Amino acid sequence: MHGTCEAYAATRGWEPIAPNKDTLEFDPSCLRAHESSLTKLAHETCQLFSKGDAIDARKNLLRNQPSANIPKRISPLACFAPGLKRVFHLIMRAVVDNFVASMLPFDESVRVSHIDWCECQDAMPPTLYVDDWTVLREVVNPYTLRAGDHCIVSVNVLHKLWKWSDMLCSALTSWEVLPFRLFHHFVVLDDVASIGANGVPLRADGTPVRIAEFSDSFVNAMRRLTMEGYSLTALLRNIHRVLTNPARFHTPPLADYVHRRQPGRCGIFVVAQQLSEEQRRRTVENALTLARSNEAPVYCVFSSNCEHLAWQLDASSSYKGRFVSPQVAHNMWKAFRLSLCLVAVVCLRVLASLPADRPLSHAAFATLYHLFATVPMGAQVQACLVRTAVNLTQRRGAGDLEKGTYEYLMIKETFRAAWLAILGVGLVCMMPRLVWESEGRRFKLAAFLSFWAYNLASMCFNMTSQLCTRALLRAGVGIPMPVFHDERTQSPRWVAAGPRGPPPAPSSPSVGGSAGEAADRWPPPPLPPSLRQLLPPSLPAAAPREQLELPREQLSLTPPTPPASPNLSSSSSTCGGIFSRGRRAARSRSPKKLQ
Repeated sequence: MHGTCEAYAATRGWEPIAPNKDTLEFDPSCLRAHESSLTKLAHETCQLFSKGDAIDARKNLLRNQPSANIPKRISPLACFAPGLKRVFHLIMRAVVDNFVASMLPFDESVRVSHIDWCECQDAMPPTLYVDDWTVLREVVNPYTLRAGDHCIVSVNVLHKLWKWSDMLCSALTSWEVLPFRLFHHFVVLDDVASIGANGVPLRADGTPVRIAEFSDSFVNAMRRLTMEGYSLTALLRNIHRVLTNPARFHTPPLADYVHRRQPGRCGIFVVAQQLSEEQRRRTVENALTLARSNEAPVYCVFSSNCEHLAWQLDASSSYKGRFVSPQVAHNMWKAFRLSLCLVAVVCLRVLASLPADRPLSHAAFATLYHLFATVPMGAQVQACLVRTAVNLTQRRGAGDLEKGTYEYLMIKETFRAAWLAILGVGLVCMMPRLVWESEGRRFKLAAFLSFWAYNLASMCFNMTSQLCTRALLRAGVGIPMPVFHDERTQSPRWVAAGPRGPPPAPSSPSVGGSAGEAADRWPPPPLPPSLRQLLPPSLPAAAPREQLELPREQLSLTPPTPPASPNLSSSSSTCGGIFSRGRRAARSRSPKKLQ
């Protein structure tokens, strides 16, 4: 054993040091003195710890840090912590798997077959944009940003004014707990090759990485307001200019959105898509050409904002370079729903002022409240869930989404819809009763919850989801994703499951099915007698597949229609003609009755 440790220490460059009771150090002379104890310890822990667990501790220390600052020794906690975490993982997964194995099925066919544990390496799980189509991934390491990437951050009115405000906005964006989903878009123009000493992302030539965006800062806006003095006429004229053109298209450095002290916690999301080198080059050239020309569009919140320009430059995205802004439609619907909530609050005010001896009036205004507050919120929850399921299924069928991403987003958005329906819609439904039972004293609370119950429920779900996800990833357990199995279909995952249960019986092929379904069921089961008689008599038992393929019209189980008799009417139906011919043939074969 000491020879192996000496060789390993030599390959890793670890120097023999004096024994220390507080640390576990790789000293060959110390290992020879305690060879029996270490051998016994290795035999006891070989079933729990892999041979690379002690190395993982040093790898974690070396990550993103210069090797000169890392001490060449490992403490006992760093050596045994990965093994203890692995034991915890095994216990957690065993408990969850046993719980799933004992669960009742959802119905007579669908049940949870097993749990998939998704372990993201140094990354957070994906999330969805406001259009429920675009998949976003948080940028944990700025080194992963490349030229042509379409990035999204939250709207920060106080951008570059205070460092604490920028860090707070980035943290809220990373945890997805912003009260309003307002995002700013930009396109990266250069590959991030390194991070400077002051935390600035740099290119390969040492210059700062650039981005292309429609933006302006609060300081620059105040400078534009006061550039012509403080007279009333000049201020009004400058206010009109700022409101009509509040932002400009330019190429600032990426360091404006990356924290100098913590470059990996910047709250930046990138659109998940596969881009070729040609697509990236074309995106960068279009952005630089637009920045150098004088034909840049004038900024307008509703018709020409940063999102319009980013999607137009990103010609390889799902919007195909169109000048669109899904965020505008999303927020306009939210504004319309809030206007309906305003009408519902008026109904609540009338309910609070009505006397108790008018039950019909109470019922009428409570119905109007639910019509303007509860129904739109429930419709939004249902519409978002249906749209998400349709969009993700289409992208999964087209091969744009990986299987793990599809399953995670589907499960997450389904839980979101259930959470919003129970907490948001259920809370809004109780507001008329709150006004009745308090006799109008809690009208302000009821009005506030009628307006913001949906946003508060969404923020609570995002906070809970992020907290659980980060805790599971930090512990190294992974994110549990249940895999559903339908007994009515034969799933390849069931066969691969092995000891989890016997595979279901193969279903009989449906006659007239598609070619893809027929290919999945090869070799085919034995043909029924009605089809066996249609085969050529000289066909061998083990014929090639090409010889067993028959025309679709010959694979019908309906008996062939005999030639029509000359004395039959041609207007009779096929089924009626068969039965009528059969009755007439029977009468012709039966003996004539005696007259």
